[in-house]
Amino acid sequence: MKKQQSLFIILGVVAIFLGYEFLFREYPKSSSKTKKQDTTDIKKDSVITNKTNKSKDDETSVFGLDIEKDTILSTEDSIAQTYATTVYRNQQLKFPRVREAYKAKKEIVNQYYKDKKIDEETVQIYIRVFKKEKELELWAKDKTKENFILLKKYTICATSGTLGPKRKNGDNQIPEGFYHIDRLNPKSTFLLSLGLNFPNKLDKYVSDSTKKLNSDIFIHGDCKTTGSIPMTDEKIQEIYIMSVDAKAAGQKKIAVSIFPTKLNNENFNFLKEEYADKPELIKFWKQLKDGYNAFEKCKNLPDIIIDNKGNYKIKASCTK
Repeated sequence: MKKQQSLFIILGVVAIFLGYEFLFREYPKSSSKTKKQDTTDIKKDSVITNKTNKSKDDETSVFGLDIEKDTILSTEDSIAQTYATTVYRNQQLKFPRVREAYKAKKEIVNQYYKDKKIDEETVQIYIRVFKKEKELELWAKDKTKENFILLKKYTICATSGTLGPKRKNGDNQIPEGFYHIDRLNPKSTFLLSLGLNFPNKLDKYVSDSTKKLNSDIFIHGDCKTTGSIPMTDEKIQEIYIMSVDAKAAGQKKIAVSIFPTKLNNENFNFLKEEYADKPELIKFWKQLKDGYNAFEKCKNLPDIIIDNKGNYKIKASCTK
């Protein structure tokens, strides 16, 4: 009996010993050393992610258009979509020149909105350029409303070339046609700039097919141009801020229409007389006039398509 008791005691001691060894050998690094290693790995992953996001920010928030693509947010951020628009503005404000523009001009821009009863958080804008008049119009509206209101007129600082579209490199022509802003550059050679999606499908169709058209057409600061639209540094700060505000409010494409002149009947008749020996140019301007008239009638952007023959087809957005 005593032998059996002794055997049970020995087995019990062995079991306790083995249990102790199991606990402290199987999980010896669930202590601070393991936690330290886990933390190091997490930090390392975060650094890689941050570097990736920084590169992606540079490509998409500065030069992209769509809000869905522009806003670089962590997949773990459960409110990413709700606050995507705020993130876009914050991304732009990382750049010193954008911060300077907001500091110098944001109160002025806010007054423009207030005077026209437009909400900064829902603003959409549209830009019209008239080469002969050297004038840029900036129209705006709340995205919940249909009609644009003329917000501000700016004098273009300088022009180059003549009336007529840009069809080849080196002609110093400012393009004519229907475009949109496809990149915002906070590090422009000319302070700040808004890039146009030139050449569009029509430009490519009718241009010299042997050479690719230069795509560097911008609305920018300073007062120099060989085909772009210079506005001076002060004016581009305001225009850039309003473009950022519109993008931050969710506007995917900021339309830009560039006309040879204000295409009312009187001016169009002048063009027909002055350029009577250039029927193809008159035909092109007639298409631009259709777009001009559609906006004048509706104060909203018409539907514009480019057919497979290189023509603009315009459909007004209202039935007035």
